[in-house]
Amino acid sequence: MAKKPGTKKKTANDEDARVKKKFASEEFQNKQIKIVLVLIGILFLAGILSYYIYQQVSNPEYRGLKFYKVKEGKIDFYVVRVPSINPLTGQAEGYYDMALRNNPNDLNYINFTGRAKFLRNITLSFSRAIEGCSDNLIAVANFVRVFNGGLGFNIKGATTNEEYARDVNMTYATCDHAGNQTVIIIQNASLGGPTAIEETIDDCYVIDVDKCEVLPALERFMLETAARSQML
Repeated sequence: MAKKPGTKKKTANDEDARVKKKFASEEFQNKQIKIVLVLIGILFLAGILSYYIYQQVSNPEYRGLKFYKVKEGKIDFYVVRVPSINPLTGQAEGYYDMALRNNPNDLNYINFTGRAKFLRNITLSFSRAIEGCSDNLIAVANFVRVFNGGLGFNIKGATTNEEYARDVNMTYATCDHAGNQTVIIIQNASLGGPTAIEETIDDCYVIDVDKCEVLPALERFMLETAARSQML
């Protein structure tokens, strides 16, 4: 019987080629599916990470203190409610709101060494070398608001320069005046050292300030006080 024109008899080689093509196509599709699944997983993890970062920036947590971010005009504040501890009894007496201009987690670079315990009267004594720092007024006003208005301490200002104090009728205070009061010395960091806080003797804290970092230094001081109050 004669073969019909245009037809071709399938050979074993043709069948092998067809099978190989089919498996190659399935393998390609499987690879594509795996790539899509991997991309979905990456996007999912990226979404979780972005949310976590957003929460850390907008509502950061620091050693048990949960802050929330508030915007007033163009200024961001990080606010937390902390217990007001009576310095004489060590007992909580209500709560107060503490507001920082810096993200609390960004203040960790400032080392704090000391007990973070204070007598009822606190004196902030400034070195004349940093009196011209632009953020001094903002930093001190917020510190006084927290320690005086929130915690009930008596705050007064002073200078570490005895002659200047005498000339302008201002309080003169150094660590020598600690004992019946807590003295906080705010001075230039020596030899370009980093901003740091240290209780050099009982009831006297020395804040070494680098590059006029008075605001972050005093906020670090407040933050440490608030964080330790959580453990009482």
